[in-house]
Amino acid sequence: SIGVGSEPGNDGHILKSPDFQTLVSAVADDLPTTLHWVMFVPNIISLCDEEQQAEYLPLVRDWKMIGCYAQTELGHGSNVRALETTATFLPESKGGQAGGSFVINSPTLTSSKFWPGTLGRTANHAMVIARLIDGEGVDRGMHNFLVPLRSMTDHKLLPGVTTGDIGPKIGYNNMDNGFARFENVVIPRRNMAMRFATVDVNGKYNRKTVSDA
Repeated sequence: SIGVGSEPGNDGHILKSPDFQTLVSAVADDLPTTLHWVMFVPNIISLCDEEQQAEYLPLVRDWKMIGCYAQTELGHGSNVRALETTATFLPESKGGQAGGSFVINSPTLTSSKFWPGTLGRTANHAMVIARLIDGEGVDRGMHNFLVPLRSMTDHKLLPGVTTGDIGPKIGYNNMDNGFARFENVVIPRRNMAMRFATVDVNGKYNRKTVSDA
């Protein structure tokens, strides 16, 4: 760790560090990690519950978890309601992990994640926007899921994940805008961002009120 974000009282909130903007301004172009701070970290802070934040933010601060925000799809751009990537609940009794899992899939070519910055080469995790299918098979709409892409040890792609850089652009070439496809990628149930909605070990969906979140 270079120490940014580890100052007393910051609790891993890197953007609160007085040194962060100085470091960023010293570089002539955006860093490949820009979307990590601009999109990935704010999603954890805004949408994950306190227990999840306590687990993820120290990893973010120490550059062990480097993330991107994977929303846009090849066939849909930023039309969030039309996104096709799915996150289907899998109970422990049917082969899921202890406490249940979600299975992330890209069911069509048009569901391929396309254009997210930091995805092509840098990120080892993605905050994936996917259509939640609960334990009753009901489509609960779009939710956020923390999906490991690459090993945190050697940066190799994990099973079921296909990703890479989309190639040269007119500008902004320091940023590794990428694509990703998922084939039966199994993640823990608690990798769903659960501040405002939850799925329990039996696959039951519950949406919280803002006052309860």
